[in-house]
Amino acid sequence: MGQTSTNAPQYYLYGVPHELGCRYGTAKGPGSQQGPAAIRDAYSTLFAQFHVDQNFRDEGDIADVNSVNELLEEIEDKVSNILEAGHRSILLGGAHTLTLGSVRAVSRYTSNNFSLLYFDAHPDIMPREEVDYGSTLYHAISEGVLDPKKLVYFAIRQIEEEEISFIRQKGIRYYTPQSLLSLSQTDIHQLANEFSSPAYVSIDLDVVDPGIAPGVSTPYPLGIDPREIIRILEPFLLKGILGFELVEVAPNYDISEQTSRLAAALLHQITARHSF
Repeated sequence: MGQTSTNAPQYYLYGVPHELGCRYGTAKGPGSQQGPAAIRDAYSTLFAQFHVDQNFRDEGDIADVNSVNELLEEIEDKVSNILEAGHRSILLGGAHTLTLGSVRAVSRYTSNNFSLLYFDAHPDIMPREEVDYGSTLYHAISEGVLDPKKLVYFAIRQIEEEEISFIRQKGIRYYTPQSLLSLSQTDIHQLANEFSSPAYVSIDLDVVDPGIAPGVSTPYPLGIDPREIIRILEPFLLKGILGFELVEVAPNYDISEQTSRLAAALLHQITARHSF
């Protein structure tokens, strides 16, 4: 995937090539299980002829699993091991269902003292009994592994009535694409002071406008420019994050691999920030 840094890697990466928990009534269709391979291929293409350190170690894909519960247990185990060894984690998805497993691990590692930065067109907080990619944060809050006061959404815009009701009830901070435009860099630094305790980051590529990133499971118009992701994350990265995940890349719907390449560029940009 690139030239591995001679220093001990700060990040350990696992692919999660699974769509468990994807609801095909709302998704564009199957395909995000191919996301990790597509991101890896794009990363190799982008940096093959460049002398650029790869500041993460690729540990391959997680084991095959047959249920959402097995998936979440495997994710929790992998992320816990990485954090307890003093490293940071990276997950490449795959359906956004995986976040419940990573949040469980982060919560245990930090004694529930962390913030979750969630970049997504959707809040994934639908109050329903089934654990899936649209209810994962509802279950995280219900289990007590995520404090709603330490969750902040960026660029959500396709929100169901039950979700906005729950968000308001819990007092969860959220920013639409329009409200992000009014945030100055001073505002973002203040946000980093408020929510880095420390922070874990989840990025669904559908947060970006589908005109830029068409290859996602559930595209929705009026998304953000990907540079906004880096602008927002910069002060958090300077403080240090616990890890991050890039999910919902669906190569079947991509155009000229532009979404996979975007995910690969974000992978590099986020990890490289720590070595400057």
